[in-house]
Parts: sequence; C-alpha cells; structure tokens
Amino acid sequence: MLVFPPAFQHRNFRLFWTANATSLIGTLAQDAARGWLVRSLTKDPFQVSAIAACTSLPVLLFTLYAGAVADQIDKRRGLIITNVMALVLASLLWALTFLKVITVPQVAILSLLAGVVNAFDIPIRQSMNIEMVGRKDLPNAIALNSTAFNGARVLGPAVGGLLIKFVGTAGCFFVNALSFVPLIWNLRRMDLEHVAEPDKKTVGFEDIREGFCFVRLHPTLWPLILLVAVSSVFAFSYGNLLPIFAKDVFFTDEGGYSALLSSAGAGSLGAAAQLALSGRMGHKGRRLFGGAFGFCASIAAFAFAPSLVPACVCLFAGGYCLLTFLTTANTLVQTTAPDELRGRVFSLYSLALVGTSPIGALWVGKAAQLLGARVAVGLGVALALAWTLWTLMANPQLRAVD
Repeated sequence: MLVFPPAFQHRNFRLFWTANATSLIGTLAQDAARGWLVRSLTKDPFQVSAIAACTSLPVLLFTLYAGAVADQIDKRRGLIITNVMALVLASLLWALTFLKVITVPQVAILSLLAGVVNAFDIPIRQSMNIEMVGRKDLPNAIALNSTAFNGARVLGPAVGGLLIKFVGTAGCFFVNALSFVPLIWNLRRMDLEHVAEPDKKTVGFEDIREGFCFVRLHPTLWPLILLVAVSSVFAFSYGNLLPIFAKDVFFTDEGGYSALLSSAGAGSLGAAAQLALSGRMGHKGRRLFGGAFGFCASIAAFAFAPSLVPACVCLFAGGYCLLTFLTTANTLVQTTAPDELRGRVFSLYSLALVGTSPIGALWVGKAAQLLGARVAVGLGVALALAWTLWTLMANPQLRAVD
C-alpha cells in the first residue's frame, strides 16, 4: 500500500514542492553550466573557485539581516520577489552568453547579485515551511524538500551536461530562467492561513542580536552551527574544484563533469528519499555525527581516486552521508527555534552552511594552485574531520539528542 507523506496532505506545500522541484532542476543545470563556462574562459583554479564563491559571499554579508526581515514580512510575497529577481538575473546571463560577449568579471557580478537574492530567499523559504505544514509535519516537509533538492542535484547536472553538449551553456541559462515561472505562479496561488501579523515593520540591530544571543547560549544549537561552519569551509569546498578534477585530473569532458556532479546528487537523493519515507527521525545526535564522519571519509577517498568511476562511487557515498548530516542539522535547527525567532536562527545556520563557503572556495582554490587539487581537498577534509571529532568529545549533549 502506497504511503502518502504527511506534508503532501497540505495543499500549500504541494503547490510549493512541485514547482520548487522544477525550479531547482533549472538552477542546478545553470550552476553546472556556469562552472563549465568559467573553466572555458580561464584555466586558473583560483578564478574558478572565486567565481563559485561569488554566489555565496552575499550570504555571508546579508543573511543575518535577511533572517530578521524574514521574521517580519509576508513570506509568500517575499519569495515571489526573490524568484522574480532570480529570473531576471538568469535571463541576463543567458543574453550575454548567447551574444558571445560574456567575460569572467561579468559572470562574477551576476553571481554576486544572485547571491544577494539567495541571501534573502534562504531564510524566508525555510521559515515558511512551518506555515505550510505546521510543527507536527515539519520534519517530513524538510525531508521532502531535501528530496527535491537532491533529485535536482542528480537531474540538474545531467540536464546541464546535455544542454551544454547540444545547445551550449546559453541554453542552460535560458532553461533556468523559464524554470522560475511555475514557482512564481504557484506562490501566487497559495493561501497561507493562520499567519501572525508582524508586530513591527522595521528591522534593527537588536533584532539580529536577539537571534544571535539565543543561538550562542543554546547548548546544542551553538556547537551544531559551529560544526556546520567548519565543515563548510574545509570539507564542502571540494565541490568548487569539480571542474578542475573533471578536466585536469581525470581528463574527461562535460559528460564526465556531469557524472561527478550527478553522483553526489544521487547519493543525497537516496538518503533524502529514505528520510522522507521513514516517518519520525530518531537518534538525531548519532545520525548527525555518523553523517559527518562518513562524509569526510568518502571525500578523502574521492580526493585520491585513481580514475573517474571510483571517484563517482566515492561521491555517491559522500552525497548520502552529507545529506544525512545536513538534513539532521536542518531539522534540529527548525524544530528547536521558537516561532518568533525562526528566521533569525535559520539565518545563522545559513551563514554557517552557505555564508562561509566563499572562505572555503578561496582557501581550496589557493591550496589547489599551490599544492594541486588532490592535496587541497585531502587537507581540507582532514581539518574538518579533526573538528568533528573534537565536537563529538566536547559536546555529549549534542551526541545524545534523540
């Protein structure tokens, strides 16, 4: 008998999830195409990583303010605005590429602007989950959103690889621009009831400080967010070098590059689907650390894989473990945060996960420039592994969370 996931019983969530899954495929196709485009414009691994950093640098700068904004605005309208802006930026990237006037600085500027949009989109999108499904079905909604994202991580690069081959990188950017249309339309159709009106219309430093102080004094959220931040800087940054691994380590083409991206996504999709169908998430502390250790081990093996196929196998395992780690962390953050602080608390999580990635991208790019891509990824994973072990030993309360 087919079991219907609890979150899908909510009309608003069904509208959001189906359109968001489509949009994510377009976004991940564009990300793959952008990496390939930049690699075709320059061979410098530092520049390739720096462009990747541009998409997340604004999250580092603006996400705390964006989290406070998310707690004060109509989240549905906020997401309509961010997705319209994302559509415009994707269209600009398509036009410049189609006209063959695109340059690395132009890609950097458009990536920075997209990052600003993303800095506001993330906390608004994540804090709206509870308004769509309620607290009881929130973990299932998080798992289903992870399934959509990681399904897109499989399909997006595959679509991107095909489009690069048959219609060029410009085709990927055009498809991504179109993919925002269903999401914007479905957001307009949603009817979010029982949404409390914000008690004020302005956002100030005290609003940001309130969210930070809550997290800083919390016995599980603070070490959790630090663990995500360190892992993001030193371990997750391997992804910025995948174009370098594809072309200069494994000597493959856009098909091999797409395979590397899709392998990690396939592993994550498997873990997300398992979590979405399993019901209640138990043993969160053990699941969190198990995912973190498994991810570090898998990426270390990838860094020194002898050829493309073993590398893909390692990335599949790494994707499975990474999704387990991040979905558990996401669930802990959203279920622990009080309703009135959820946007601000999640903005700190976004800062740790996404905002720190420019540091990781620049670090791993420079390390690859000096030491080679394999050594750079291996060294980063070793540092993340050491921090994970220290967090495990120093925070028994986090390990014991059920």
